[in-house]
Amino acid sequence: MEQQWTKEELIEYFSLLQPERQLIEAKNFETRLGFAVLFKYFQHEARFPDRAEDVPLPVIEFLAKHLRVSTDHFNSPSFLYKHKMT
Repeated sequence: MEQQWTKEELIEYFSLLQPERQLIEAKNFETRLGFAVLFKYFQHEARFPDRAEDVPLPVIEFLAKHLRVSTDHFNSPSFLYKHKMT
Protein backbone atom coordinates (compact mmCIF):
# COMPACT_ATOMS: atom_id res chain seq x y z
CA MET A 1 0.00 0.00 0.00
CA GLU A 2 1.31 3.42 -0.83
CA GLN A 3 2.42 5.46 2.17
CA GLN A 4 1.40 8.97 1.07
CA TRP A 5 -2.28 9.88 0.72
CA THR A 6 -4.02 13.14 -0.10
CA LYS A 7 -7.05 14.20 1.91
CA GLU A 8 -9.24 13.50 -1.13
CA GLU A 9 -7.81 9.98 -1.51
CA LEU A 10 -8.35 9.23 2.18
CA ILE A 11 -11.96 10.33 1.87
CA GLU A 12 -12.51 8.33 -1.32
CA TYR A 13 -10.89 5.08 -0.22
CA PHE A 14 -11.18 5.03 3.56
CA SER A 15 -14.45 6.73 4.48
CA LEU A 16 -16.77 4.43 6.36
CA LEU A 17 -20.18 3.75 4.87
CA GLN A 18 -23.06 3.56 7.36
CA PRO A 19 -23.27 -0.28 7.34
CA GLU A 20 -19.48 -0.47 7.83
CA ARG A 21 -19.66 2.00 10.70
CA GLN A 22 -22.41 -0.05 12.36
CA LEU A 23 -20.33 -3.22 12.04
CA ILE A 24 -17.25 -1.51 13.49
CA GLU A 25 -19.11 0.24 16.31
CA ALA A 26 -20.46 -3.14 17.44
CA LYS A 27 -16.87 -4.10 18.32
CA ASN A 28 -15.19 -3.53 21.67
CA PHE A 29 -14.08 0.11 21.98
CA GLU A 30 -10.40 -0.85 22.25
CA THR A 31 -10.49 -2.98 19.08
CA ARG A 32 -12.59 -0.75 16.81
CA LEU A 33 -9.68 1.04 15.22
CA GLY A 34 -7.71 -2.13 14.56
CA PHE A 35 -10.78 -3.79 13.07
CA ALA A 36 -11.52 -0.75 10.88
CA VAL A 37 -7.91 -0.58 9.67
CA LEU A 38 -7.88 -4.27 8.75
CA PHE A 39 -11.31 -3.99 7.11
CA LYS A 40 -10.44 -0.99 4.93
CA TYR A 41 -6.93 -2.28 4.17
CA PHE A 42 -8.45 -5.55 2.95
CA GLN A 43 -11.00 -3.69 0.81
CA HIS A 44 -8.25 -1.66 -0.82
CA GLU A 45 -5.50 -4.29 -1.15
CA ALA A 46 -7.50 -7.57 -1.25
CA ARG A 47 -5.22 -8.91 1.49
CA PHE A 48 -4.33 -8.23 5.09
CA PRO A 49 -1.13 -6.34 5.98
CA ASP A 50 1.95 -8.46 6.66
CA ARG A 51 3.22 -6.02 9.30
CA ALA A 52 1.76 -3.10 11.21
CA GLU A 53 4.24 -0.87 9.34
CA ASP A 54 2.45 -1.73 6.09
CA VAL A 55 -0.46 0.44 7.16
CA PRO A 56 0.28 4.12 6.45
CA LEU A 57 -0.01 6.45 9.44
CA PRO A 58 -2.35 8.84 7.54
CA VAL A 59 -4.82 5.96 7.08
CA ILE A 60 -4.71 5.10 10.79
CA GLU A 61 -5.14 8.76 11.77
CA PHE A 62 -8.01 9.25 9.30
CA LEU A 63 -9.93 6.23 10.60
CA ALA A 64 -9.21 7.11 14.24
CA LYS A 65 -10.59 10.60 13.71
CA HIS A 66 -13.78 9.29 12.13
CA LEU A 67 -14.26 6.69 14.86
CA ARG A 68 -13.43 9.26 17.56
CA VAL A 69 -10.76 7.07 19.11
CA SER A 70 -7.09 7.60 19.83
CA THR A 71 -4.47 6.18 17.49
CA ASP A 72 -3.14 4.51 20.66
CA HIS A 73 -5.88 1.94 20.11
CA PHE A 74 -3.90 0.71 17.09
CA ASN A 75 -0.77 -0.17 19.06
CA SER A 76 -1.73 -3.77 19.73
CA PRO A 77 0.09 -6.07 17.31
CA SER A 78 -1.63 -9.07 18.88
CA PHE A 79 -4.97 -7.79 17.61
CA LEU A 80 -3.61 -7.11 14.15
CA TYR A 81 -2.35 -10.61 13.67
CA LYS A 82 -5.11 -12.71 15.19
CA HIS A 83 -6.24 -13.28 11.59
CA LYS A 84 -3.00 -15.11 10.73
CA MET A 85 -2.91 -18.87 11.00
CA THR A 86 0.02 -20.38 12.90
